[in-house]
Amino acid sequence: MKDMTTMIRELNATDLRPLHRMIYETIDASYPEIYPPRAVMFFKEHHSEREITKRSSAGKILVLISEEDESILATGSIIVSEISGVFVRYTHQRKGYGKAIMTRLEQIARDNGISKLTLSISLPSRQFYERLGYKVLVERLIDVGEGERLKYWPGEKELDRL
Repeated sequence: MKDMTTMIRELNATDLRPLHRMIYETIDASYPEIYPPRAVMFFKEHHSEREITKRSSAGKILVLISEEDESILATGSIIVSEISGVFVRYTHQRKGYGKAIMTRLEQIARDNGISKLTLSISLPSRQFYERLGYKVLVERLIDVGEGERLKYWPGEKELDRL
């Protein structure tokens, strides 16, 4: 397999719709078994085209592109010292794509003098971030209405200088 880092690039204008579709498909495939319906909708609103555009304007969004069909297989963003919007297409998880995106995001942070990263950790991603060395902080709940809650954890990682 080709070096995954060569498949990663910054988001461009033509990526917005395909990226949004990939994120929604991944949420639909991964979250309904774990979260109540209103929490799933919360995630979708948090990753709408409008929110993706805001993240892109405020920081950097990376995409990992398939060599075969140029579809988006993974993504993640960084705004100053906060990582968000990390998703791997549900049919391509556990292939190292998420780790490749995170490695590049952490390098961007180091290159910009950032020594500590923060992020929000969802139930399906907790083990992934723990394996990458993120410290999981105290559990938080967001009331998403009608008695439903979204459980997540803030996370942080001190970056080593490479």
